[in-house]
Amino acid sequence: MPKVHIRPATAADIPYLSQIDASYTTEGLWRPDMPPGDGLIGVQFREIRLPRSVRVAYPRSLKPLWESWPHLDALLVAVLDGQVAGFITLLRLPGTQNGRGSDLVVAPNYRRQGIGSALVLAGLQWAQAVHCSILTLEMQPRNLPAIRLAQKLGFVFSGYHEHYYAPQESALFFSRSV
Repeated sequence: MPKVHIRPATAADIPYLSQIDASYTTEGLWRPDMPPGDGLIGVQFREIRLPRSVRVAYPRSLKPLWESWPHLDALLVAVLDGQVAGFITLLRLPGTQNGRGSDLVVAPNYRRQGIGSALVLAGLQWAQAVHCSILTLEMQPRNLPAIRLAQKLGFVFSGYHEHYYAPQESALFFSRSV
């Protein structure tokens, strides 16, 4: 496997990062199943296989990255063979010891080469360095590749938020102790 180098983003990286095609292909989704009212409030998610692969748009535009990146606690880029191949945005949640990975994006021609894993593992190192005890990743319920990556790296389902992304799409959260 090629050697991936992870480093903090520079201003020169931002125009390229904001142009990466962040859409993805999925064969399934996580659908909530809410048990009938028995006095308990709860939800379970069931993996649903789709009849065919579907291309899904990323839930937010990367164009505002130029304005938002100075406000991030970290923006790490993956470099492979001298080319920026992807990035992860990281925030430390105010007043907590929790970190959040909000965007994990790998350029289409670099996917399935371990770059997403390298970025998440670098995010865990960042979280440890800034004294976070937990790192949480957010993703769409349709992003089966990201869900599987999070699970492979030891993250566990830790919650969801309805209407998190526009237009009214939920977000799933997977967390791991640092």
